[in-house]
Amino acid sequence: MFKDTACVFLTETELFRIDFWTQVMLGQGIMPKHYHRIVDNMNDTELKRFLASLKQMVDKQVTQMPSHQDFIDQYCKSPQLA
Repeated sequence: MFKDTACVFLTETELFRIDFWTQVMLGQGIMPKHYHRIVDNMNDTELKRFLASLKQMVDKQVTQMPSHQDFIDQYCKSPQLA
């Protein structure tokens, strides 16, 4: 369904949110053939405002994330061997 319509179907018991599944699909190289039809209901100003707010949310989250090395050091670092 994602490949044909850019939509993700979720059941009530779904573990992950839509944005996670979208990232998984795109990360696996599954690109939708069409865009989501909600865009047809937005004028250019609304679409630009929506995309700008989406970018702002992503930027905010990225600035709060640790660096790759800090993450490895905190969660994955192996103990020193003697």
